[in-house]
Amino acid sequence: MSVDGRRARLALPFTVVRAPGVLRLVAGEAFRYTLRGDAIERWGPSLLDAFEAGARVGDALAAVEPAHRDAARALVLDLYGERVLVDAAGTLAVNAPPRLAPRGAAALVERLDRPGEGTDGTLPVLCQDTLDYAAAAAFGRARRAAGEPWLWVSTAPLARAYVGPVLLPAAGPCITCIERHFRRLSPAPELFDALRHGDLGPAGLRPTPFPDAALDLVAALVRWKASALAAPEQPRGVYALHVVEVATFEVTAHRPMLDPTCPDCAPW
Repeated sequence: MSVDGRRARLALPFTVVRAPGVLRLVAGEAFRYTLRGDAIERWGPSLLDAFEAGARVGDALAAVEPAHRDAARALVLDLYGERVLVDAAGTLAVNAPPRLAPRGAAALVERLDRPGEGTDGTLPVLCQDTLDYAAAAAFGRARRAAGEPWLWVSTAPLARAYVGPVLLPAAGPCITCIERHFRRLSPAPELFDALRHGDLGPAGLRPTPFPDAALDLVAALVRWKASALAAPEQPRGVYALHVVEVATFEVTAHRPMLDPTCPDCAPW
């Protein structure tokens, strides 16, 4: 996919040291990068300065003289791969809460489908009660292709529920980034492949039961995130992954991370 529509920022406060054909990025003693290229000392610093302000990649590249634009694009991709550049925090600007457009698991859809709520556009919400990450990834790809923000909510883990961040089409992470992070944390990562590619039998993926009171809490979190989109200063929780633990009644928030090797949203 094209990287031009993404907003990027430097992961750390780098000092840029220039010499003929060389740029050195220094952030303390532990993080040092040496970049080389034809006349890079002339066009590289202004490119990096643009990312200090979270510029859109396409705009930053357009400011580079044409003779060096291909080299600048290659540099951007390399810096993304090394996590020197990361996606700038994107936000969804709305004047009023959007109307939720839930689809999927009936128990959650019934709690979220309130036609009278929300006036500023719609926010698709994928509701899942099965571990169908393939369907979630396909839904996410469709939303990115359509340029639509959306939200994912799942009670499939049984012992907990996930209320995802509001996912943006041109700023990471995407739902596949989140799944890949789950996979890395899982004590049995092979189950993710088994669920995607194994023989599920004629019944397919089975929905998991979830307490009604906990479903009410999950639905309330979704509506709260939608309403918070219209706040003058959006709370960070809008873009956090919330985990609802059934046994302890705990709700925790986690910052979802972009996966630089994600097959769905990585910039190469």
